[in-house]
Amino acid sequence: MIVRSIACPALFTIIDESDQKTYYGCDQEWYATEWQRRAGCGPSVATNLYSYMVGQGDSPGNKEMWLSLMEDVWEYVTPSQGGMPTTKMFYESMLSYATAKGKSLECRYCDLPENKSDRPTFTAVLKFI
Repeated sequence: MIVRSIACPALFTIIDESDQKTYYGCDQEWYATEWQRRAGCGPSVATNLYSYMVGQGDSPGNKEMWLSLMEDVWEYVTPSQGGMPTTKMFYESMLSYATAKGKSLECRYCDLPENKSDRPTFTAVLKFI
């Protein structure tokens, strides 16, 4: 059996310095506006992925630093009224953000179309994961 894991999970540790609460990855509930809190799952995931892949230093950050990064990512990974309904919309906007920041990312994705007959086989999905 092949076991895969996140090489450095501590990089997702976030400390809220106001109450010393610990979080593991950012939370869309931290956004300032109601719309961002309701629709912010894609930008929050993008923030977590970007921070991990590109790096924000060797140690976890505080909540304020992460919230600043979340707001910055939001400018590129911005949900429409339907959220982020496609993998393509998500990865293209994430690549645009990385490019704007002078970083290079490589995206691999596995689409699962709504039409079941267009979906990859279960074996192909497992192989991707």
